[in-house]
Amino acid sequence: MGDRDYFRHDFGDSGGLRPSFFATIPATKILIITLVTIHVVVTVIRGMSPAAGRTIDDVFALQRESALGRFWLWQFVTSGLLHARGVSHLLWNCVGIYFFGSMVEERLGQRRFWFFCLAAQIVSVAVYLTESVIIDNMAQLVGASGYEFGLIVLAALWYPHREVLLFFVLRIKLWLLAVVIVLADFLLMFEQTADRVAHSAHLGGALYAWIYFKTGGAERLVHAADNFAEKRQRKREHKDAEKASELRAEVDRILDKVNREGMTALTEEEKRFLKRASGRLGK
Repeated sequence: MGDRDYFRHDFGDSGGLRPSFFATIPATKILIITLVTIHVVVTVIRGMSPAAGRTIDDVFALQRESALGRFWLWQFVTSGLLHARGVSHLLWNCVGIYFFGSMVEERLGQRRFWFFCLAAQIVSVAVYLTESVIIDNMAQLVGASGYEFGLIVLAALWYPHREVLLFFVLRIKLWLLAVVIVLADFLLMFEQTADRVAHSAHLGGALYAWIYFKTGGAERLVHAADNFAEKRQRKREHKDAEKASELRAEVDRILDKVNREGMTALTEEEKRFLKRASGRLGK
């Protein structure tokens, strides 16, 4: 496996250097450390005070009644930072984020990687809430699986013929892995099972990855907003420059009058204007 391009030190834009693997995926590493730290802290709090643990779940896990009824919109994001009790839920999410997040981050860079994960999380929650309203499901949602699936699908769309080891044993191409997990979640979403897995949230993350691949994602809106703000700023600066030019012209006129006729020749309005202008031009 060491000869595959995504395991080589020079994969991505390394400029000929040979950095450590972690050095090339700082955001992925930070995300995993954050998820593990939060899980440990919450687990300790739950052990010390079950009531405090329930409060954390009520406030930060996604609850349909809270998110839609009380407009606790932060739950769209914070639910993706919490995990179910135990370690298996967290473990598998971190494994997926580690391998597929690294592929995505090395291509997107840190800033766009964070934006992708955030947007995939929000879309996955929106899809889950839509399903919960349709089938009247009041179960809470926690976990990073939504944006993890987004990372898997986006990596598969970019690198369909790369091979990975499923469960560290079965060699499989990325496109086939994405098809299998998406199809499995789609079928299981309609099964009346008690697996307590938010399959629709997984599909929401996969859906955003596909939209991102096809359109560049909502990040285009961010660029458009940045460009709009930049244009407004330039327009504002142009207007300020025009006003400053007009102000200086009027100040020059008044000072010329003073030179010719003395201060006593100024009207009260001209004196007040000169005083205000001195303050503005002095800034």
